[in-house]
Amino acid sequence: MNSYKIAIIQNKLSTQNREGSDWYKHIISEYKWIKLFHASNSIDINKAVIELQMLQIPTIVIDGGDGTIGLVISSLFNNYKNQSFPSIALISSGKTNMTAQSWGIQGSREIVLSRLIKKQLDGKLDKSFHPEIILKVSREGKPDIYGTFFGTANIVDSILFCRKYIYPLGFPNWLSHSLAFIVFIQKALFGSKKVNIIHSVEIDDKKNQIWSETGNFFILIVTSLSRLLFSLKPEVIDQDDSISYLTIKQKMISIIALLPIMVHKKIKKNKFKKIVKPNSVSIKSINYFTLDGEIYTTNKNEVINISASHKLNFIR
Repeated sequence: MNSYKIAIIQNKLSTQNREGSDWYKHIISEYKWIKLFHASNSIDINKAVIELQMLQIPTIVIDGGDGTIGLVISSLFNNYKNQSFPSIALISSGKTNMTAQSWGIQGSREIVLSRLIKKQLDGKLDKSFHPEIILKVSREGKPDIYGTFFGTANIVDSILFCRKYIYPLGFPNWLSHSLAFIVFIQKALFGSKKVNIIHSVEIDDKKNQIWSETGNFFILIVTSLSRLLFSLKPEVIDQDDSISYLTIKQKMISIIALLPIMVHKKIKKNKFKKIVKPNSVSIKSINYFTLDGEIYTTNKNEVINISASHKLNFIR
């Protein structure tokens, strides 16, 4: 019979873990029913998921950022066939932690892990979860990938710029993200006006209506999260069982209209921003996209299909 109750998958290369990956030792040392896996890439993560599947461990704690969480989620869907998925708890250790901020227990890493252990000891852990929607991203001839935040256009440009020029400076997350936002706006206002042309976006919405839009986009986002960077909240996500599709066109007035959002923290639909609740989204003619911080390149005529595929249980 399996004696492990909780598995921790720790990405030792996540931003906060680089500064001290043994932060958890004094918390878990006396609990032999906690299994620890160290990972630094997708191969390590997949091996860990396969082993915890064999051990039938009912709860996974992911110690990393959005990218690590996305890789674990994809590995779960690719490996668990006709089996119940484990419940998932999230610890914020990355450069971006939108998924943990939306669906995790809030607090420091030490507080979160201690609360999870107490829930297990009190017999409440398996009653503390909430089901959340996971995005499935499909491309012909390639394995499906899963996550919570899909972005393209200036979203990817800014991520690549920040990884090269801002993040290596070692600033705290709040300062790095503030600088990233400034770069984000600057590139939109003064960068090339033709780099983010998307020739076809087809949306199947909740009213079972199919429509499309084309053009030069400032940002294009599909997400199931309730909180984005800077604690921004897309208005439509407040409803259950929905994902959100958000676009802003590459027009100066549209981009300037985005600035008040940083004060109000709410992304509302208006004449400058399109927000809908889709069943699925198909996109054609982009160079690259991000899913939970991982960057993927595409072919010019490749069609990318995004759907609300499945649900996983997240512990809060």
